[in-house]
Amino acid sequence: MTTTTLERKTNTEPAVRPRVDIWHATDAYVLEIEIPGVEEGGIDLKAQGSMLTLNAVQASTDEPPGRLVHCEYQPQNYSCSFNLPEDVDSDQIEAHLNNGLLTLKLCKKEKALPRKIDVRVQ
Repeated sequence: MTTTTLERKTNTEPAVRPRVDIWHATDAYVLEIEIPGVEEGGIDLKAQGSMLTLNAVQASTDEPPGRLVHCEYQPQNYSCSFNLPEDVDSDQIEAHLNNGLLTLKLCKKEKALPRKIDVRVQ
C-alpha cells in the first residue's frame, strides 16, 4: 500500500495522544511531536515493520519540602503510532528533542528518491 501521508493509529492505552505536525519533503517526512515535560530517558520510540510507535512519560517532580496535602499534578503519559509509508527507510530515522518538541526525520529509501538523468548532446 502506497501512502503519501502518515496515518495516525488509535491507541487503547491510558495516555494522551500528543499534537503532531507532519511535513512531506523530497527526501524525508518530518514529524514534530509536542511532548512537554518529557526528558530523553522518558522516551520509547520504536520502528517495527511498517509501524512507528512513540510512548513517552513526563519526568516526575522532586519531592515537595513538606507533607503533601493536595495534589492535582500527575506526570502525563503520551502515546501514538503511525503507519510508515513504503518509501521510508526505517533504519534511517533521526530523532531530536528540544524544549518538549520531538522532531523526527524519516528518511526515504534511496530508490524512492527522484534521480536526475543527465542528457548529453551528440
